[in-house]
Amino acid sequence: MRLSTTSRADAEAVSRFAELVGPVMAQRTPESVRRHAADALALFLPYDACDIRSANDRRRELVPVLSRGPHATEVMLHGDVTYGQGLSGWVALHRQALLTNTAQLDPRAIRIPGTPSVPEAAIAIPLIATGSLKDVLVVRREGYDVAFTETEFALARSFADLIAIALDNADLRVRLEQQASTDPLTGLPNRRYFSEALGVRARTVQEEGGTLSVLLIDVDGLRLHAPEMVFDLPAGGRRLVQHVDGYAATVVAGQVTYIDGEPTGERPGRLVRAS
Repeated sequence: MRLSTTSRADAEAVSRFAELVGPVMAQRTPESVRRHAADALALFLPYDACDIRSANDRRRELVPVLSRGPHATEVMLHGDVTYGQGLSGWVALHRQALLTNTAQLDPRAIRIPGTPSVPEAAIAIPLIATGSLKDVLVVRREGYDVAFTETEFALARSFADLIAIALDNADLRVRLEQQASTDPLTGLPNRRYFSEALGVRARTVQEEGGTLSVLLIDVDGLRLHAPEMVFDLPAGGRRLVQHVDGYAATVVAGQVTYIDGEPTGERPGRLVRAS
């Protein structure tokens, strides 16, 4: 039995689909999931344009977060669309996928300002996970005699289900990482965040051949004392000194120079003399 051109293309799409799912599911952030999903779609479901809008259920709006194609700039600049507006809005409102091979004639479609009116086929799919609308995905083919097959539509829906799960997992991972590095009472970065950020900065400085200085402050113990005059400069010179509590440690170029406001005797700096 010989496969028709369409059947052969469908078979190739199915084969490619199986290969490309894994990398998308492995992404750790929503932004990375969307980028890899758009890349994968282009390989097993060739398109001329791909748009992803993030759903804001509270405001019932779709926010453009990714656009691929010749009119990507216009799509991103057009901004949000409300539920029920355009193909993506219709999909968000009804929570069901649609396939139209005459999108330019579809009464649900809207034309974005700055884009031409051309014949096009479109697939629009809601990305739903754990009962929540995450995003809406729209892929388009432009030109005369273009179409998406029912097999491609089915593959796109299956892939959309996986994208939705990957987005949900990535959202959860981001929330857990934020909770692990944030104080729940104040919302400020906690000790873990500081340790990780310090480690990253230390490695960067080391790679660049520089030095790192750190000031550790005990916020709860921070207190400013009254200023006093001291005469400890050469020839009895005076200076105004104001002591402060709460500076737990000062590290300069890797050496601890002060602990609780008291000098350790370490002086890693160098004297600079005018020529």
